[in-house]
Amino acid sequence: MNDFEVSKNYTTLVRISLIIVSAFLILGLSLPFVNDSNKENFNDVLLITLLSTLFWGGVLIISWRILKKLPLTGVSVDEEGIWYQHKGKIEGLIYWTQIHQIKERRYLQRLELLDVNHNVLLKVDYQLHKFDVLRDILNETISVNVSDLKRRHFSKDTLYHWFHLTCIVGFGVLSVYVGSTGNPLLGYLGVGAVVAFCLYEYLITAISLQINSNYLTISYPLASRNIVFSDVDNVLISDEFHNGNRIPEVWIFSKGIRKPYKLKSLGIDSNILFQVLIKTVG
Repeated sequence: MNDFEVSKNYTTLVRISLIIVSAFLILGLSLPFVNDSNKENFNDVLLITLLSTLFWGGVLIISWRILKKLPLTGVSVDEEGIWYQHKGKIEGLIYWTQIHQIKERRYLQRLELLDVNHNVLLKVDYQLHKFDVLRDILNETISVNVSDLKRRHFSKDTLYHWFHLTCIVGFGVLSVYVGSTGNPLLGYLGVGAVVAFCLYEYLITAISLQINSNYLTISYPLASRNIVFSDVDNVLISDEFHNGNRIPEVWIFSKGIRKPYKLKSLGIDSNILFQVLIKTVG
């Protein structure tokens, strides 16, 4: 049996954020009492206090609810199935055969285990200690039964391209405008660096994957790479960390290539893409 509990670092982080949010809330509530302005400005202060209280109060409630739920998110697994630790195996056991799909909830930072009717059986938080180990167990143990396993083409949607091209063009125009109106250092170098970074990220990110009869084709905006099945050394599901959040992605290691090919957000959950590749290239 393996136990997976919430990371102590994450629990500490939530508690610290709770203290900081409480401080901002108290600071906002104290504005009317420390303000020495006249009556006209006092009304503005009251409005700021109201908006501050609504915002920080809402954040405080959310943080408090997250902190209260943390002890309830721990799970345990064995050869029979998975269950919440606070329920115990006898009451909370979910057999592996009951699970028909693993659904990624990227923005909620968790996996949802679904039954054949797409009902949520159990939620697995990304903040669990050794989450990557638990995810490997889930992918190895659960036989996902979804039509996406038969797909042979995966790609980013049109919105992705429009977003990046809009950023590149928008910052490019801003760079020229700022540089030509008296501040060339900020415009051409400062904003220009942002344009270069956006363009670089766009060009090095894989935008599609095609599974052919005996090779894979990974496409980029200006190029593509063909990988014969026999040249695939390994396929892993890993994470990119952004602002403390996990962003799952699939890594393909090829013979003679030092760095892996990284695939993410190709219109399908990373765990399903991982299983498709494992079944395809072995």
